[in-house]
Amino acid sequence: MISANWPNRITSASVMMFGLLALIAPTGYSWGPVLLVLASVFTFVIPSYRPNWPSSDYVPLATILILIFVAAATEILWHGLSSRSFDRPSRFIFALFVIPLLAHYPPKAQYLWLGFAVGAVGAGGWAIHQVFFEGMSRAQGETQAIQFGNIAMLMGLISLVGFLWFQQLTRPNNFLKILMLAGFAGGITASFLSGSRGGWLALPVGLVLTLYAYKFQLSAARSIGLIALSIAVIAALSMTPDTGVQKRMDRVFYEIKEYFTEANASTSIGARLEMWKAAVKLGYQKPFLGWGSIQVEIEKAKLAEAGRIDSAILQYSHAHNDFLDNWQKRGLLGLSALIALYFVPLFFFMKKLTEGRQKTRPVALAGALMCTSYIIFSLSQAFFEHNSGVMVYAFLLVTLWAICVESEKHDEQPPPDQAK
Repeated sequence: MISANWPNRITSASVMMFGLLALIAPTGYSWGPVLLVLASVFTFVIPSYRPNWPSSDYVPLATILILIFVAAATEILWHGLSSRSFDRPSRFIFALFVIPLLAHYPPKAQYLWLGFAVGAVGAGGWAIHQVFFEGMSRAQGETQAIQFGNIAMLMGLISLVGFLWFQQLTRPNNFLKILMLAGFAGGITASFLSGSRGGWLALPVGLVLTLYAYKFQLSAARSIGLIALSIAVIAALSMTPDTGVQKRMDRVFYEIKEYFTEANASTSIGARLEMWKAAVKLGYQKPFLGWGSIQVEIEKAKLAEAGRIDSAILQYSHAHNDFLDNWQKRGLLGLSALIALYFVPLFFFMKKLTEGRQKTRPVALAGALMCTSYIIFSLSQAFFEHNSGVMVYAFLLVTLWAICVESEKHDEQPPPDQAK
């Protein structure tokens, strides 16, 4: 006989699998979401489990998921791109499809924290193995270095929120608290060993946001302890020569200087600056619907031939900046959709965060950290040009949104000093 609460168990297992396998298995970021989609199909088919569309709390979420898909579909159809181009945008529609399931059978938050913490520990361990034992210059897991490092950083920050969640329980479990801190350290380790400098800014921003969210609950000693743990991990990685972290840090100012004094676009930062310059030029020429992915490459070649940009960047198919890349390919429609995708959820989670409800706060904080981290990641990488970037954001977004709404239903009002 099928248990009456099997959908809740499936959603919880899917969310745990999502974090657990995201970076330590081939296309591991897809396994949990695929299970959610399959469960959605079954619940729609079986009348006794069929969920209706949830309350108005989910209208903004559904709207932005549809909008980002429409912007991508407009580029594909207007500029005559291949039907294969629907692949990544379709993930947002799949995420939309699982909203009723998550809303009616929300996963338990502890499975989210456990999955992401264990996954972050695994990512950190794998990064250490790749750099110190396989001799790789940059850890990359099963994907590529930038995606691996940035997603690991996000997983580490979510593990930190898990520590705070377990900390506020009536009977905190010390082992799970240690596991959460290990996940936090593992995520930082994987990020720094990947050499993905563009994502490192997410750490101080995330710590500031976390300390702000828990300013009434965290003692000075615990706040200092979290900062000290972060500094200790970074210092250990920086002072170990084989990691290459210090070298990557030292090259930042050198590469910036080389670009502006020698017009050197062959370095990592120089190439990005040149790609951004090209994207701005092309975006201004067709500001509303953009050029489309194929025509952008043709126009970049023309600019290079005319000597207006360095030909070194023609090897890259995107601008290494999601905002500029959307503008040059999809115009203001694509840029507006991306801004909505980041800032509408950020506004939602920050609103829940500032209300100060005890049970809702950790989930709202995780959502705010996800949005701010992705905004930072997208400044130096076209994160949504990769399956991992789309899958993690789309499905983590709907998951955190559902858990946040469900937590609020059972949450007590905050004390007066926290509601100010």
